[in-house]
Amino acid sequence: MPKPSWSGECFMNEQEKFWAGKFGNEYIERDRVKNTFENDVRFFSEILRKCSGAVLKSIIEFGAGIGKNLHAIQWL
Repeated sequence: MPKPSWSGECFMNEQEKFWAGKFGNEYIERDRVKNTFENDVRFFSEILRKCSGAVLKSIIEFGAGIGKNLHAIQWL
């Protein structure tokens, strides 16, 4: 069985290689400093308050990075 791409040993394409390297790590750190979990929860609570139940059952985030938005939504 092949190793998952995030292991650093098996990448499917150049984009995965790019984001798995220094640039991707620096991006995550910049984003972590700029946006706190509390800010994310506040932001998504405002958005989700205006959504119907059907929307709340089908949320997907493309380019999720480390998934911090999904963590805030799951917490809500």
